[in-house]
Amino acid sequence: DKDNSIRFEPLIIEYREQYFPTLSIQVVRRFLDLSWGEIKVERKNGIRIGNTRIPMDNNGALLINYYGPLGSFPYLSYKEVMENPTAVDQCEDKIVLIGVTVAALHDQWKTPFDKQLPGVEKHANIISNILDGRFLSRPWYMGWVEAFSPAILGIVLTFLFPRLTQRKYLLLTIITLAGIGVLSYLAFAYLNLWFKPFFSFLFIILLLPGLFLAGKSAEPINSRHESDVTGATGITSPERGGSLTLSGDEPGKITDRIGRYIIQEEIGRGAMGVVYKALDPNINRTLVIKTIQFDKLYESGQVRQLKERFFSEAEAAGRLSHPNIVTIYDAGEEAGYSYIAMEYVEGRDLSHFTQGGNLMRIRKVAEVMASVCDALDYAHRENIVHRDIKPANIMIIKDGRVKVMDFGIAKLPSSHLTQTGTVIGTPSYMSPEQVRGAALDGRSDIFSVGVVLYELATGDKPFKGDNISAVMFQITEREFIPPQKLNGAIPNGFVNILDKALKKKPEDRYQTSAELARDLTRFSMEI
Repeated sequence: DKDNSIRFEPLIIEYREQYFPTLSIQVVRRFLDLSWGEIKVERKNGIRIGNTRIPMDNNGALLINYYGPLGSFPYLSYKEVMENPTAVDQCEDKIVLIGVTVAALHDQWKTPFDKQLPGVEKHANIISNILDGRFLSRPWYMGWVEAFSPAILGIVLTFLFPRLTQRKYLLLTIITLAGIGVLSYLAFAYLNLWFKPFFSFLFIILLLPGLFLAGKSAEPINSRHESDVTGATGITSPERGGSLTLSGDEPGKITDRIGRYIIQEEIGRGAMGVVYKALDPNINRTLVIKTIQFDKLYESGQVRQLKERFFSEAEAAGRLSHPNIVTIYDAGEEAGYSYIAMEYVEGRDLSHFTQGGNLMRIRKVAEVMASVCDALDYAHRENIVHRDIKPANIMIIKDGRVKVMDFGIAKLPSSHLTQTGTVIGTPSYMSPEQVRGAALDGRSDIFSVGVVLYELATGDKPFKGDNISAVMFQITEREFIPPQKLNGAIPNGFVNILDKALKKKPEDRYQTSAELARDLTRFSMEI
C-alpha cells in the first residue's frame, strides 16, 4: 500500500488466460487433500476451495486478517531442531513453513501490526485465514458508506448546533468521534468488516473550528457577561419601538430614550442591569449605555451614598483619556435608573481566549497584558483603581488594539445586595487585600492582572473553590498550582513574572503597573 504496508496478498496469478495458485492456495489444497477440480475461480465472488469461499478484490488478492504482531504463531529454531530432533514431534498434523527470520536476508515485511514481519509468518496468517474462514470483508457498498457518512454526520451536527451550547456541542462531537471509533473496531473484531473511519474523523475535526468562531449562539442573552457586549455582534435584540424594560417583573420601564440618547437595541444583561446600544443625536455618535437600578440592588440606607460615589467615580473615570481605555462620555439618572454612557467598540473580550482550544501564544498574552498594564498605570497615576480586572473587562477590538472596560463602576460594593444570589464583582480575580476589605491601591489591580495572565496561559484559574468562601480562602492563604504543570510550553521567564505579580503581600509584588508592563514587553521581545 501507499505506506509500504502489506495488507493484501494475491491468491492467484493470471497468465495467458490461465490461473496459477500462489503458495498459500497450494498449501491449503495439499493440507485438505483437494483435487484441482475442487477449486473454482469466480471473478465476482473470489475463490471457492472445497466448501470455503475466499473473498478477493478485482486483482485476485486477499485482504489479510492478521492475528497480531511477530510471534502470533509458534516458532522452532534451526538450532532447537538440530540439538533436539524430538522437537519436531510437536509439528505432527500441522502445516510447517520453513523460512528465514534474519533481517539481513531481506524477507521482512511491514504490516499494520509490525514493522518487520518475516515472510513465513505472513504466509501463516494467510493460510490460517483460509482454514479458519477468518476473512476481512469490504463489501462493494463500503466505499459509499465511507464517502457519505461524513456528510451525514456533518448535517446532523450542524442541525443540532443552534440548539446546543458550545460545551454540549463539543461533548456531542467527542462522543460522536468515540462512537465511530468503537463501531469501526467492533465491526473489525466481531464482524470482520473493514470500515475506514479516517474521513469521518477528518470531516468532524475540520468542522470543530466553526463551533468556536460562531460564538455562544445557544446561550440565553441574560447569561452573558455584562462586559462582553460592549462590542459584541450577533446578539438578538428586542424589537424596535415601544418601551424597553429591564425585566418582565420590574415595574419601572425605560422608553426608547435614556436622557437625550436614543435606544437602538438591547445588547446584554448582567448583574448590574441592562446594556444598550444607543445613539447620541447631537453629534450622531454610537455609544453604549449601561444602566444600574440601585433601589433593586442595594439596601435603602445605602442608595444615596452609593449614588454619590457612583457619579463621583464616573466623573473621575471620564477624565481618563488613554488609547487602551474605553472612554466614558456621560453619567446621569432617568426614570429611577442611573446610567453611564461610554465608547462603543467592536471586538472580542479575553474570556474567549481562556478556553482550552482558544489559548493565545504566550508571547501574544504578554503583548496584550502589557497594553493593559500601560492603561492601568495611567489610571493609577490619576489615583483611579479599577478593582475588577478580569478577562471579560478586557477587549481586543477589530484593529488589534486592547481596550480596558468598566472604569468608573467597578468600585461599587457587593456585600449588601438585596437580591439573593446576585454578586457584583468577580471573587476569583480579587487581590488578598480586596478580599479582606482593606484599603486598595494600584497593586490590587496588579494582582488581578496576574490572575488573568495565569488563566490566559493555562486555561484555568489559579484560585478555585466550590463556593465564594472557598475561593477567597485560596486567594488569601494558598499558593497556586505551578502553571507549567498545566501548560508545559510556558517559559520560565513568564513563570517568574507570574510569581511576582501574584504575591500575597502588596509590598512583595510589582509596585507599579509600569514595572509589570516593562517585564512583559521585555519577555515578549526575547521569546
